[in-house]
Amino acid sequence: MILKVVTALVSLLSMGYGVYLLITALPGFLKAKPLLGDPKASHRRFAVLLPARNEEGVIAESVKSLVEQNYPQNLFTVFVIPNNCTDDTAGAAARAGATIMYCSGPVKNKGDVLSDILEQLHRKGEYDAYVVFDADNRVDPNFLAEMNKAFAAGFDVAQGYREAINANASMVSASYAVYYWMDHYFFTQGRWNLGGSALVNGTGFAFSDALYSRLGGWPTCTLTEDIEFSGICAREETRIAWVPRAITYDVQPETLGVAWKQRMRWTVGMYQCIKTLVPDLLRGGFADKTKRWPKLDMAIFYCFPIFGLLSCVTVLLQAIVFGRGEGLLATMLFFASTVGGVLNATLFMLLVAVISILRAKGNFKKGALGIIGFPILMLSWIPIAVACLFKRDQKWEAINHVSHKHDEITNR
Repeated sequence: MILKVVTALVSLLSMGYGVYLLITALPGFLKAKPLLGDPKASHRRFAVLLPARNEEGVIAESVKSLVEQNYPQNLFTVFVIPNNCTDDTAGAAARAGATIMYCSGPVKNKGDVLSDILEQLHRKGEYDAYVVFDADNRVDPNFLAEMNKAFAAGFDVAQGYREAINANASMVSASYAVYYWMDHYFFTQGRWNLGGSALVNGTGFAFSDALYSRLGGWPTCTLTEDIEFSGICAREETRIAWVPRAITYDVQPETLGVAWKQRMRWTVGMYQCIKTLVPDLLRGGFADKTKRWPKLDMAIFYCFPIFGLLSCVTVLLQAIVFGRGEGLLATMLFFASTVGGVLNATLFMLLVAVISILRAKGNFKKGALGIIGFPILMLSWIPIAVACLFKRDQKWEAINHVSHKHDEITNR
């Protein structure tokens, strides 16, 4: 009897999570709500930050795409921050037009770099906002102009659109392209249209110096500084603007081994955020009657690996109960779960196919590779979630990029 009750409760929790994701995703099909700012508002002074570790081969192209922005040249500075380099990253960046800054002490990861450099820049008091990119990015010429609209609309944090530039390289990179398409439309845009918040996504995001001051400095400490920062914004009731016309062209992993290592780091970071942020988000969410959803939604997001494991446990428990032939309840649970699973999988693949066809824009290879590979990519997250339960010492690794005509190979 106890096994039946546990199975029923776990099944309902797992199905409820799926229904919640569907409800919050559907508004993503609608056009993103516009930013309602003053079109005559003043231009912000931006400090554009590129932490770089052994990026001599790619940094010049990244810097070039930034120094040529369609934005008043006297209102932004491109800073490249070489750290732990053994090559001429600094020289290549300087020749391309960047200003070189160095950290005041030893750093181990991107979060450490941001913490150090932001404090240096904040003390100077010369900039209204900071924009963060990866060293292998290419940036749309109107990126800063679009980001300025978010600050003109009163936001203190904004996330732009992230597009893969090597989606045709392999099934893995195509799957990553679909992953970010799904994330942008069915997570970020869905929530944005519901009045919620975007999600800071590693690169192509901006935040104000005023927010930096309110937070008392760069606040992250986990392996995933971007999603941790998103949770901190939710906790502090700071809505993150979604700016889909501020486009960053990014390089994605091309091999399963690289993708595995990257997502191991992501998942360890998620577990770290569960420990450091979820309790505060839950307390704040249940205590605040007016702004509870963004906090609770972010807490649910952090628990994604847990719900993935819970789905597997659900299937196992239902199989055990059904296999023991424990009556009508067991039979109903088993068949309801089977039918629901088939329907969910069908709907999920339909969404993947629709978004892949729309975003591939006639490129059959790009769309087909993504449609086939994306479900495999998502399923592979289950063993990663299990492994990370027992491997909490995942370390940040250096990024190795090789540039060849906008088709870089990345290792994060």
